[in-house]
Amino acid sequence: MSFGEIFLIGMIAVLLFGKDLPQVGKKFGKTYAELKRSYDAFQREVRSVVNEATDMSEPVKPTKKVVSSEDGDRIESVAPKFEPPSRD
Repeated sequence: MSFGEIFLIGMIAVLLFGKDLPQVGKKFGKTYAELKRSYDAFQREVRSVVNEATDMSEPVKPTKKVVSSEDGDRIESVAPKFEPPSRD
């Protein structure tokens, strides 16, 4: 924000609030600080839930395995078997 914009906002605040401007500023500051604390607490909670969810997830299983046979070693793909959803 430029100096002109800040000055204009200040003039409007003085016109609207006059003598009560210090109390309004103090109340605004307290409300802003409370809002910021709430937002930070919310972010910490979301991060902890995400971290907890990723810690509990199953490890990634390999997609290929080496199979030994009489003809030599070969690589087979390992994937879960597709099972269509049941129609209950």
